[in-house]
Amino acid sequence: MFEYLAAPDDTNSPMLRYVLLALSLIAALGSVIAQSKQGRLPDKVQAELLTNGFFPGDLQDLLETGRYTSGHNGVEHLFLRQRWQGIEIWNGDFAVHSASDGRILRM
Repeated sequence: MFEYLAAPDDTNSPMLRYVLLALSLIAALGSVIAQSKQGRLPDKVQAELLTNGFFPGDLQDLLETGRYTSGHNGVEHLFLRQRWQGIEIWNGDFAVHSASDGRILRM
């Protein structure tokens, strides 16, 4: 009455090998892409934040979420997010804007 489908005997088929290879590559690429860039504060910025009430632990695990330089004036914009034990902190974003000569313009 009921017929069951049996697994094919040929488990070394080329198609199966290609599918397994593709899945392995996708998994490997996914882990590489998921790695995040560790952010590093300039020393001047870190010193100013520490004098304004931040604790050293607050600045230990930062994630760089973006960085670019404005073409018309050379200002570098660095965007960071705080993390705690690898978990991103809600509303823990801040930006550092510095002139081409290294002066901190705004945080």
